[in-house]
Formats: sequence, C-alpha cells, structure tokens
Amino acid sequence: MQTMAEQLGGKVESGAQREFGYAEVREHGHTKLLKNISDFTDKDGKSYLKVWMSHGDKVTEMPPGFKLMCSTPTCPIAGMADEERGFYAVQFHPEVFHSEDGTQMLKNFVVEVCGCRQDWSAASFIETTVAQLKEQLGDDKVVLGLSGGVDSSVAAVLLNRAIGKNLTCIFVDHGMLRKDEFKNVLHDYECLGLNVIGVDASAKFFAELAGVTEPEKKRKIIGKGFIDVFDVEAHKIKDVKWLAQGTIYPDCIESLSITGTVIKSHHNVGGLPEKMNLNELDQYLELINSVLLKSAVKLNKWREKFMLEVLLLHLIIPGRINFLQLGRYGRFGEQRYRTFMPASTRKWFKHRR
Repeated sequence: MQTMAEQLGGKVESGAQREFGYAEVREHGHTKLLKNISDFTDKDGKSYLKVWMSHGDKVTEMPPGFKLMCSTPTCPIAGMADEERGFYAVQFHPEVFHSEDGTQMLKNFVVEVCGCRQDWSAASFIETTVAQLKEQLGDDKVVLGLSGGVDSSVAAVLLNRAIGKNLTCIFVDHGMLRKDEFKNVLHDYECLGLNVIGVDASAKFFAELAGVTEPEKKRKIIGKGFIDVFDVEAHKIKDVKWLAQGTIYPDCIESLSITGTVIKSHHNVGGLPEKMNLNELDQYLELINSVLLKSAVKLNKWREKFMLEVLLLHLIIPGRINFLQLGRYGRFGEQRYRTFMPASTRKWFKHRR
C-alpha cells in the first residue's frame, strides 16, 4: 500500500504509534474488494472488519483518484481504492488466518476485480501440464533424476504421461535410505510404468562421507556424488536432449540467499558442483566466455560470473525470459537478478525473444 501511494503521488510518513496485532478496521463505503464483507457493526450501524496489522509507517495522503476504503483511530488511511483503474490497497494482512474475512477479500479481488474464472482443478493442471510438455518436448529424449521423494516422482509421472518411453529415470541409492526402501521404491516406480535405472552407489557415498561431521559439508559431498553417478549413467543413454528434476522453489530459497546466508544446501540446488559434465552447457559456456573476453566493458570477477549465468540461462530457457524464470532456473535468487541486471540488459533480453 505504501509503495502504491508513494509511486502514484500520495504521501507516506513514519507513524507516531506502531500497529501490530489484532485491529478493528472501519469500512468507508463498499468497493468491489469489500463486497459483502462485514465482521460486525457498532451501535451507529458502522461496519467493521477484524484484521491483523503489522506496520510502523503509514499513508498520510492518498494519490489523486483514490478514495478512502477503511481506517483505524491510529491509521486514518488503512485502505484505499481507485476503482476506475482497478487499484486497491490495504494496510493490514488479509492473507493471514487472524484476518477473519481475509480469504473472502482475496477472492473478491481475484474474481470480482480481476475477472478470473473459478474453473481450475488439480485434474485440469495435470491435463494442461501434460499438453505443454508434449508440445515442448515432441520426440526428444529426457533423463530425470529420481530421489524417491514426492517432487521428483510427480515430475516423472507427468513426463511419462507426456512422452512415455522417451523418458529415462535414474534412481541413485546413496546408502542412507530406510531399510529395503531402495528396492521397494524401485518396485513402486516400475508399477507406475516408469522406465527406471536403479544404481546402488552406497559404497561410494559411505567412503566419501567417512569422518565428515559438518552437516553442510556432507550436503556438498552428497550433491557432488549424485552428479558423478548421474553423469556416468546419463551418458550411457543415447541422444538425450533434456534434464529433468524435482526441484521446487523452497529448495532454491533454502540453498541460496541474496544476503549470503545459506539455510541448508539441497543436493539438487546448492549442493551441486559449479560445473556439470553436460556437453551442451559446456559449449554454451565456451561461446559466452569468448563473447565476454571480446567485450569492451571490463568486468570484475563476480560481475563476469553473474553475466555468464544470465547469458547461459538466456540460451537454455525456452520461450520468454523473466526474473521469476531466472530465479527458478539459475543459481542466484530472483531479487539478485533484479538488483544487478542493468536496464539496458533488461531491454536487450526483451527484444531478443
């Protein structure tokens, strides 16, 4: 809300009193956002919402075109709206459990304001994803790293529905699974109709982890071990064009940080070695390095590493590139790409797609 006010001509100032916790917000006229929402009315018939606040600064002057939507005694502008342009802002948190009608408020925004249809279902997601995979992959071959967990298993099943026999899964036993889990999970995968190669590499992992006690170091060793084994097995398969894995965004968040603090490295993100033995990526890196060396702009080591990463992603990510995709597929967080990519580079990427 404060950002919207500041950018559109309003004013934001530090509040004399912070608001944190439960609050009763008075409604001022009904907008589409607050349609059919009221937690209680006072003796004068004024309508109120029970919400959760957490702020120190506050909007003291609304931008032109906005009208007051709600307020509290200590925050006279707790909500504002410009319905002609479809701009709505609240100073409280509708997304949290403590805001009693927060879910309805979000629904009003998505359905009433944005006009979204409520026809999504898990089944439609499967159908859409399989169709997209078929279109993107065609007759290409894909190799997928299976961990035995939910994420990679879901990725495998979706890919199997899309491309069938052109998918090969590699399931590595690092020796730290439960008793008989490797055998049982391998059987389950085969029952799902997946083409799976099971590799017992437990002896390799035990030898490399012997005497290591520091958890983060263990994760790095496991990450490298996975790639070593996976790389050997993957190169036995002919004409593979795609690598698939079950990485989800929380894995990236925990493994990498724009502040330099790592929560814990996941072997499929922060635990991976910087260089993997994938020929296509190596060729791209050689090409990019030669371009950077010929550039008139002198880059420091970190900036050079950053530009290598961005240009490589530009080559391998299909379709239109945005910061969300860079954060998802790259080794840095989304915010770091936003911070360190100059406007000129952004414009170049926009015109390249």
